[in-house]
This record gives sequence, C-alpha cells and structure tokens, in this order.
Amino acid sequence: MKCASYQLGKHGIRVNCVSPGPVATPMICKLNNMGVEEVEKLYESSYCLKGVLTAEHIADAVLFLASADSEFVTGQNLVIDGGHAFQGAHPARARPVEEEVFQARNWKTTTPFRSKYSNEVLFILSTMANAKPCKNKVQDKVAIVTGGASGIGEVTVLAFVENGARGVVIADIQDEKGQNLAESIGANRSTYIHCDVTDENQVKSLVESTVQLYGQLDIIFCNAGVMSFGKQTVLDFDLDSHDKLFAINVRGVAACLKHAARAMVEGGVKGSIICTASTIASVVRDMHTDYIMSKCGVIALMKCASYQLSGHGIRVNCVSPGPVATPLVCKTIGMGVEAAAEAFEPHYCLEGVLKEKHVADAVLL
Repeated sequence: MKCASYQLGKHGIRVNCVSPGPVATPMICKLNNMGVEEVEKLYESSYCLKGVLTAEHIADAVLFLASADSEFVTGQNLVIDGGHAFQGAHPARARPVEEEVFQARNWKTTTPFRSKYSNEVLFILSTMANAKPCKNKVQDKVAIVTGGASGIGEVTVLAFVENGARGVVIADIQDEKGQNLAESIGANRSTYIHCDVTDENQVKSLVESTVQLYGQLDIIFCNAGVMSFGKQTVLDFDLDSHDKLFAINVRGVAACLKHAARAMVEGGVKGSIICTASTIASVVRDMHTDYIMSKCGVIALMKCASYQLSGHGIRVNCVSPGPVATPLVCKTIGMGVEAAAEAFEPHYCLEGVLKEKHVADAVLL
C-alpha cells in the first residue's frame, strides 16, 4: 500500500488501508465453528470501548477513504478496532482473543498466539471510525475548538456548523478574529471565549461556561498549538523556549482533555475528543526538536486517554496533518500563503496542496 500510494500519487490515485480489529464476520464464524453471538461475546472483552466491532464500522471507514472527504489522504492505515490494540495493558485483557477462541472450542496448540495490531497512522490515529454517510455528521452536538479563530481551527468551526452542530465555542487568544468569526456564524450557534490553554483555570472556566451555555459538551478539538521558537537543534537547545512550547502544545492539550473528559463523564455524554498532532512526530529533522517532541507527547497522551476513558464511552483520537500553509505556519517561516503552499507542494505524492479543509474533514470523521 505504501509503495503503491507513493508511485500512483502523481496520477491522482489514492491508496490506503483499513485495519479492522476482530469482527464476527461469516468467514470468522465458519472458521471457528461458532455462531455470531458466541464470537461477539468472546471478542467484546478485548475492546476498550463498550459494544462490539461490526462490519458496518469498517464500511464507514472505507466510505470515508473512498469519498471526497479524504481527497488528500493517501498511504495511510486506518485502524478501526475499538481499542483492541491496547489489549494486554490490563490484566483482564492480557491474553490474545484468539487463545480465548481456542479454549472455547477445546482446540489445542503448541505455539502460543502473539497478536500484534498496529495503530500507526500518519494522517489519522483512530481507535474507532464514526463516519456516517450524511451531511449532518455532528447534528445537535456541542463542540469546543481551541485555536479556533484562524487556520485549521477556524475551518473546523465552520465545518461543525455546516454539519449541524447546535453550538460551537471558539476558544483562542486572538480576540478580534474569534469574535468576528462567532458573529459571522450567529450568536444562536456560536460563542467566542478567550482562553489561554497554558492557564488551567481558564481551560476549566471554558468547559464550565460551555456546559452552562449549551447544557452539555459532546466534542472538543484540542487544536491550539505553536511551532518552535528558533531552530532548536540538540546542540543549541533553548530550554526556556522548549518550556514555553510544551506549555501550549502538550500541557495545554492535557488540560483541555482533562476538563472536557470530566464534563463528559459527569454529564453522561459519550463524547469525542480530537487532538492535533503532526506527521512530523514520525520523522526526524535537523531542527525544531522541541516541536517534534511535543507532537510525540500529544500522541502518547491520546493513547493513554483513549484507553482510560473508553469505559465511559468517550473516544479520543488524533489528526496528524502534513505541512499546511496556515497563518501560524506562514508567519513562522516568513512566507505568504501562496509561497508556502508552493514550497510544500513537492513534498506531497498527490498533486495539489494540503489545505485546512482536508484536516477539518478528518476531524468530522
């Protein structure tokens, strides 16, 4: 898949994979000589999320990858497993589910099973796809978008509104831009709240205000972030700049995730938490060391949170964009949008450039 996506990208052909966890398909049931309900009962304990993985969940993921919503997603492995990849992290899930099946059928094997499920996805890290073949993907939901006044955040705010969200709270420190965006949407659908994510009290107040305004919180997109302040090579590492960046990119995400999750648990909401990571977390560079570290931290936080919150029905995932000519990026590299997009274009396999809308479409998934 990866080789094909690289070679065929110039022709505009996208190649991706879906990687399901254990599903009680007719083939699996026949292979194990068991009924659907019997197999599902065995599999259910291996998921972090409550319920069972079905063929429809896989079809939803395929639909996303086949649709225009994923027009700039290629070479990716979309994992749909309800958190099955985390089995073994808890004593109750320490034994691979295949061994449970063998025991149930009284089969014997001299070779222990060692199941390995990868959740390596460069554009999207997911434990459960939730795409639906309809326009109103977040109908009547209440969402918070941090860093929502511009760039990826702004486009995602508009996407939430277009897809039926009842209320979208724009959280940012860019007051004028945030207020203008909220006013353009309308006071009945959107609100701007000043929030510096490095201040946990402001984050807590943001979540509490959202619940007071709209009655609950269904979605938070933890998107606020910054890039490295300088080159930040290992031999010339400014730790003060590192601390400032981590306070926003990692600590800020953790604060948002913590208080949003608490509100969801208290409200009995099976919500969705999405964090912005980056493809750069999977590569090495000769600079921007602290930024790469921070995005690795976000992914690690997402994995821990998705496992710990799954019992409450709360899903936690990351989107990992490649280089996008956002206002923040353009300001950091000292280039205009068109110049930055032109500089980024040779790095894509597909023709064209990655835009904020492509990322927003993945968040809506």
